[in-house]
Formats: sequence, C-alpha cells, structure tokens
Amino acid sequence: MSEQYNRALIQPIRDIIDRGGKSWRSYALLACIDLVGGDSHPFLAWLAVPELLHVGSLIVDDVEDRSQVRRGGPSCHELYGEALAINAGSACYFFGEILLRDAPLSDPEKLKVYEVYFETL
Repeated sequence: MSEQYNRALIQPIRDIIDRGGKSWRSYALLACIDLVGGDSHPFLAWLAVPELLHVGSLIVDDVEDRSQVRRGGPSCHELYGEALAINAGSACYFFGEILLRDAPLSDPEKLKVYEVYFETL
C-alpha cells in the first residue's frame, strides 16, 4: 500500500477508530445471530463492517455539521481537511466489499448481502 494512499484514506480513519468508541453494533450483530439459534463464529471476520460504516458516517456528518471534536479529539476534517475527510468517510462504506468478495459464500448469497448492505446505506 502506498504511503499516499495510507495518508489519504487509512490514517484519517484510524485516527478516529483508535480513539475508541462503544463498538456495540458489531457485538449486537453477533448476539442477534446467536439469539436466533445461529452460530456467530463464522462472522467474526465481519465485525469491522458495521464499525467502519458507523465511523464513515461520523466523519462525513462532522464535515456537514462543522463539528470540531470527535471522540475527545479534533474531528477528521479539522486534522486532514474537508476533501480528505469526505474521501476517507466515503471509503469506509466500501471496505466491507473486500471481505464480501473473499467470503466463502455462493454468488446468490453474496448478491443478497450486497442488496441488504446497500439498502441499509
């Protein structure tokens, strides 16, 4: 991965994620799977997806609202500028696709995941 790519997309995202957060969305997803009698273990690799989706929406929302602080530190656009913040926030919406592409699912199952994911966005 190039240093420019890291600086433009990954580092702004990591700055927000590394400040913490509740991460309850991912664990709620696993709990729901187990609650209905499923086995959540095959989905552990997917834990990052709801968190990335949430962080991406926070980054973009902070730009829209001109929020200066996020999770106890400067908001992403305060540190990196609006353009990089919007690009990083938007990229968060699509990183889950990498997991889906390599997932051991049939094509119809992948299509259903894509449909639900993008409907949720």
